Amino acid sequence: MLARFTNEYDLFGNQVVTQGRLRFESVYRFKGQQAPAVILIDVDPAAESLLHDQRVLFSGMTRATVRLELVVSAANRLNNGFSSFDRG
Repeated sequence: MLARFTNEYDLFGNQVVTQGRLRFESVYRFKGQQAPAVILIDVDPAAESLLHDQRVLFSGMTRATVRLELVVSAANRLNNGFSSFDRG
């Protein structure tokens, strides 16, 4: 079951999320948080905003403390930068 932000905060200012073992968030909503495993999906930078998109990708990648998975298309222009990493 997915855990999602309820648009509410507790008395200490912490986000209130629904029950669930798997958290589904945007990179922007997850900023400043960490998780043992992070899966980034739909990684496809636009040519007109490549620098910004790379910064957002870096931010998402640094949220993982143990394991990071990227789901990208084979035609993604960032794939060349990941050539030294294990793809299996």
